[in-house]
Amino acid sequence: MTILKEKPQNKSYWNSLKYLEDANTLNRRYSLPKNIKPCISQILGTSISKGDMPSRNDLAITIAVELRKNGLDTDQVKRNLKDWNYNNNPPLKESEIRSVLKSSEKKKQNGSLVYDYGCNHSNLIAFCIDPEDKNSCFYYKNNYSSSKKTYIDYTSKGWQKELTLLQRYILFFVIPYLEKRRGVRPGTRIFVSVRELRQISGCDKNSFRSVFEKLSEYELIEYIPGSSKRWEKKATEIKRLINIRDP
Repeated sequence: MTILKEKPQNKSYWNSLKYLEDANTLNRRYSLPKNIKPCISQILGTSISKGDMPSRNDLAITIAVELRKNGLDTDQVKRNLKDWNYNNNPPLKESEIRSVLKSSEKKKQNGSLVYDYGCNHSNLIAFCIDPEDKNSCFYYKNNYSSSKKTYIDYTSKGWQKELTLLQRYILFFVIPYLEKRRGVRPGTRIFVSVRELRQISGCDKNSFRSVFEKLSEYELIEYIPGSSKRWEKKATEIKRLINIRDP
């Protein structure tokens, strides 16, 4: 893996195809979901020195929280953090990494993480593809852009009489709950592990897979299946398309 010894200062790099190519390379290196914020990939590929701003600690907690939001478990988060930290100058102490991991697990009463880093947070702006025009970033454009969306009449798709109770339960409770748990807006693409889906839905993997496939067939959600094999590090991707009131 190519490690950026210092953050490039020329704006042409951050606005170039090379930025996205480097982000994709780092995603593969760290086995990250393809739709994770590209600025997180850039942080993982950058060597941070003591005294830099944002600091090593600030970026470490940012990395840990974003990886958790994207479905990685504690062992995976720890492994990626230690891999990134090895290239820092000097690396954070082991006790500091443990503290970061503990802090990144903290949750509010509604189940969402205490720490959350939106696209306007200073820790991320420092690695943004273009802070002056965030719509050039696919993640921001897909999740935060205020551009007018085309209205879709979901009532005409015939799902109202076809969906089972389990399918309705997943659509109207489980998916909104996952969004709230991650502290993201309704309709944001989320990444969830098979284990978490089992815990929340009470279903086995074959059941919720068939549910997601049916919901996707009616164009109520976007769905990319993950893997139950932990070593493959492939989380399930879900994005609800139908506009529903949060519970």
